[in-house]
Amino acid sequence: MSGFFCVIRLKSILLTFAGYKLFVIQIENYFLLFLFALLAISITYYFLRNQALNIRWVKLVIGGLRFLSLFTLLVLLLSPILKCTKTKSIKPKVVVLFDNSRSIRSVTPMPQKRELNKIIESIENTTQDIVVKVFDKKVKPLDSLNQSGSRTDIYSAINSVISKNLDDHLTRIILITDGNYNEGNNPVFINNKAMIPIDVVLMGDTVRVSDYKIENLEFNNLMLQDETNPLNVIVSAYGTKSNEANIVLEEITSSGAKLINQSKIKSNSNFFSQSIQFKLVNLSKGKHYYRVTIKSNLKERNLRDNNREFSIEVIDGAKQVEILSSFPHPDLTALKSWLIANKGFKVNLNVSESNLSFSEKSDLIVFYQLPNQHNNGRALFEKARSSGKSVLFVLGSKSDYSMFNLLQQCYKVNLSGNISQDYSARLNSSFSKFYLKDPSQEIFQNYPPLSNNLLTIESKSEASHLLLSRLGRIDSEQPLISFSNQDNMQIGLIAAENLWKWRVANYQTKKNFYETQDLMDKIINYLAIKKDKKQLVINMSNDNIPEGDNFTITANTYNELYQPKRATKIKCIIQGGGQVNKTYDMLPLESSYSLSPKDLKAGRYKFEILAELGGKVIRDQGDFTIYKDDLEDIYSPANYDDMHNLALKSGGNFFMWKDRMNLKQFLKPESDIKVKLVEETIRLKANDLLYLLLFILLLLSAEWLLRKYFGLN
Repeated sequence: MSGFFCVIRLKSILLTFAGYKLFVIQIENYFLLFLFALLAISITYYFLRNQALNIRWVKLVIGGLRFLSLFTLLVLLLSPILKCTKTKSIKPKVVVLFDNSRSIRSVTPMPQKRELNKIIESIENTTQDIVVKVFDKKVKPLDSLNQSGSRTDIYSAINSVISKNLDDHLTRIILITDGNYNEGNNPVFINNKAMIPIDVVLMGDTVRVSDYKIENLEFNNLMLQDETNPLNVIVSAYGTKSNEANIVLEEITSSGAKLINQSKIKSNSNFFSQSIQFKLVNLSKGKHYYRVTIKSNLKERNLRDNNREFSIEVIDGAKQVEILSSFPHPDLTALKSWLIANKGFKVNLNVSESNLSFSEKSDLIVFYQLPNQHNNGRALFEKARSSGKSVLFVLGSKSDYSMFNLLQQCYKVNLSGNISQDYSARLNSSFSKFYLKDPSQEIFQNYPPLSNNLLTIESKSEASHLLLSRLGRIDSEQPLISFSNQDNMQIGLIAAENLWKWRVANYQTKKNFYETQDLMDKIINYLAIKKDKKQLVINMSNDNIPEGDNFTITANTYNELYQPKRATKIKCIIQGGGQVNKTYDMLPLESSYSLSPKDLKAGRYKFEILAELGGKVIRDQGDFTIYKDDLEDIYSPANYDDMHNLALKSGGNFFMWKDRMNLKQFLKPESDIKVKLVEETIRLKANDLLYLLLFILLLLSAEWLLRKYFGLN
């Protein structure tokens, strides 16, 4: 069937072309439309019944014009009754992903953008949309191509393209890369449920060279003063058979490098891997810096991967955390697992309906869904307040919110019935008490929602919200994780249960617990810090920073009663990193001060913050390290195995760079590519239809001219 047809039915108008339904206007309420018509006829009859006019056809024309204008006006002013369904065609989309990391610079000497344009020109045709993106840590538009990315995350790049373009008729992905990823998961294991073919064009030499490499360092970056800290150095080698090497551990001090220990290894095959153990003992309180180096007589092409630096902070005692609950819950195990993973915490879990208590030595008490019907928590809270302990409330479906409101004055919770509600999380960009290592919105938005009854939470003005609630797709300003202060007592709030789901989701996506561990470490450290009523408190987003990455130093100022107070003047002095000595004025925020230094080179730095407060100068200090982020500068042969498996597993094709122009012959010819037809239904609001207004104006004008011509009122 071909041609254009218009069919008018009782409740719809259908337009078709070449056998496809293009446009439908559907009347949803036929009875309402009938009432509109009846009302318009009645009003028209009322106005025309006493008109002195004997020419019947003129009276009928004026009446018809009046009826149409009134009827259209009613449709315009009253509730919308029209729905429009359109069918649109979507051309097949091919996304070209080009590696934008620094490692590509050494792969091939020719101008990359020109070569990329040649590939695009060879695969372009009139029936496919070719979209070109570049990627390193994230997917970016083509104009960001500069081969300067400091990380390569192939897994996330492919996953992002599939999720964002699947509804736009994505038919295949062309990945151009050397295959060496240093961030994210192995792309071979990407969840490609839609089976989008991935064609891989592999750049670079696949021949491996002789090389020693420090694969990983395993250690605790936080240890107690009298504790022994084991250091595990994992070394790998290729093409080093019968060669010997020394693994040297040194402490880096202000006076130079001090030898701690060394161990000799000997390769007995071309593929070699070994784990070497060292022990760090009798360390003084404070931060210590170390370097592990592989030294051999082998002439290696890569030397950057032969040494690694790291730091360890030694503290004089662990913070005692007590978790109290009157019933078992998976969250309790998750909380304990997070806390015992940090050497700086000692954890005690107490689950009992009636015999709950905590030690006088504890620094933080976690009230898990306390108070509730089994335990009102009043005595426990009063004991914590009188002894100056910090408290973290975790709310849930069993919490007694009336008693919760009586116990503390920082938050007021109103319960809206026993309706279960899912609460997704979003990061509060204005939170400044501490910073997470990766302050990304996606971290929490991609985790499963927490749950609780439907609540309304009112907080005092000085409360600081770390995470805000998201109900479905609606952002709210209600806190999900928040902190406040009552009579010099730190109070934290987690407003929903099922935290264990975040821990599971973290492992499923990253195969580790780093993101949620960092979140929980920062929450507990902030609440459990021994209150010395310092008037100046500083915090850093990260104290071990890759060169070129942004980082933030924040400061909070308080009066003698530990209440937030603005400083008259505040500045930060940074020293180190090759005789750098810079003074910065800190930027005032809503409740803190912030500084994001730029252009600092690799090195170790110390900083001091001076604040003028109440006529006196108070100060605090800290330190941080900026390291050379050169992973992309280390030579690695092209990752043939993973990229070949990725292409075959997805149903795509694999090419070496020299065969890149053969890509077109494996793409579908134009005759085999079909457009995708998608129906879109849009409710037409009458007040959005400009042509109805013009139509009414035309009718009223015609009626007015006729009435004036025949001398009617």
